Amino acid sequence: MQRFNIYFIILSIGILFSGITSAATLNWEACADADLVGYQIYCGNESGVYTDTIDVGNVVEYSLSAMAVGHSYYLAVSAYDHWGNQSELSTEIPYEPQVATDVDDHLNAMPRSFALQQNYPNPFNPETTILYSLDESGPFELAVYNLRGQCVKVLLDDNAPYQGTKGSAMWDGRDSSGQSVASGVYFYRLRQGRKIKTKQMSLTR
Repeated sequence: MQRFNIYFIILSIGILFSGITSAATLNWEACADADLVGYQIYCGNESGVYTDTIDVGNVVEYSLSAMAVGHSYYLAVSAYDHWGNQSELSTEIPYEPQVATDVDDHLNAMPRSFALQQNYPNPFNPETTILYSLDESGPFELAVYNLRGQCVKVLLDDNAPYQGTKGSAMWDGRDSSGQSVASGVYFYRLRQGRKIKTKQMSLTR
């Protein structure tokens, strides 16, 4: 059996809340092994006891939805190769959803790192909220692009009021001229210096 060593950790966990449930987004370091096929997320209600396993494919970020407020969750990630070999589990992350009442509560749950969260709701109509965090203060830009790579609208830029290292932006499905854009897939990008994070979202009219 081919040796299969993977070293990675969960980098962050961001949280989006809705009523009595929440969605947790896990991020982890990519494995550089050429034989990598994908990753699995382990979830349980007791530390070290995982009752659910989710094969998420070859991605380095995944959102777990409908996690009940008032319950404790323990999350870990492993990687596997073409031969079925599996890495050791990553460092376990405990997660306890709390009731959130506004965007400030959402931001307090975000990691202190350069991170861009999945917009919520998604798909959306007529508007959606994007949360982000920066690992340093300073000029940055958050903008929306279409599938052709054209900038649809700059949501935040160097001229925006000081946002600190955590913030949010709302997009109402309109371009920079105030016109409603068509239904479809759009990308939103957070840029600060040479650091860039990009995610996609879907607008349904």
